[in-house]
Amino acid sequence: MVWPRCGVLCHCGSHSDPLGNLFCYLFAASRRGPVEGFYAVAQVLASAIGRDLPGMSISRIWALTRLTIHEALRRRVLIAFAVFALIFLFAGWFLDVKSRDPAHLYLSFVMTTTNYLVIVLALFLGTFSIPADIKNKTIFTVVTKPVR
Repeated sequence: MVWPRCGVLCHCGSHSDPLGNLFCYLFAASRRGPVEGFYAVAQVLASAIGRDLPGMSISRIWALTRLTIHEALRRRVLIAFAVFALIFLFAGWFLDVKSRDPAHLYLSFVMTTTNYLVIVLALFLGTFSIPADIKNKTIFTVVTKPVR
């Protein structure tokens, strides 16, 4: 994306990614100063919300979601996810129940486990479905029709 008033080319990935926004702010601030850098980031985020968000198609997002779930079931990735979840489900038995703050211990365990489950699932789905989509030439349909 090209930053307005700065002429800086910076790809931030997702507009909702705080780390990417911070990186782009630091990059723009190093080029034009902190106030102008903040203005550039705020203007890009505002244009994304004002232009991209209203133009999103819920039916296309739902179609991509159904395709992803169907592909995961077909490739048996969800079975690996279920096995992984089952292992972590019984791992809670080995936590120290006599700790000073068991609620914090269990909550941090659940949050960390959820993060790992999502990361592993995303890696497996991405690793196995992108080459298959290229081989089946279904990626051309998805890439040429943006969600918005």
